Order: sequence, then C-alpha cells, then structure tokens
Amino acid sequence: MDPNLRNIFREKFMEQAEDNKLSSIGTTTFVRQLDNKTQASSNDVVYALSTILESPKNLSRRDNQLYQLAAEEIKRQ
Repeated sequence: MDPNLRNIFREKFMEQAEDNKLSSIGTTTFVRQLDNKTQASSNDVVYALSTILESPKNLSRRDNQLYQLAAEEIKRQ
C-alpha cells in the first residue's frame, strides 16, 4: 500500500474513532518481513500462539505430539 495513502487512512480512521468515543482503537506493533510476500505482525503471532496453547486438543496428532514434547522439555527446565 502506498505509504501516503496508509497515513491518510490512519488519520481518518482515528478521527472517526474519536468522534465515536473509541479511545483505544489503535495498537502499536511491529511487522517482520519473512519473504517477498509474507509479513507477520507481533499481534498475529501472539494470537496464533495463544490459540494453540489454549486448545491443544484441537491440534492434529503430529502437532499434539510436538506440543507434548515441548511441554515436557519446559517442565525439565
């Protein structure tokens, strides 16, 4: 996205938020560029990890085994 357009959008969005009494609508984060097309924000990573940690029974069998190994390793430390 064009940086100028992104800044204009952010300003307009925050103005509308203030008009509707939404004081904490924005959040500060950082983004990591993984390759030419893929970015991961810190918020995305936190939400994904929280979901996995809160729902280990919903993981596939292989992922569940990895989860159990990681949990055992954490206990040993």
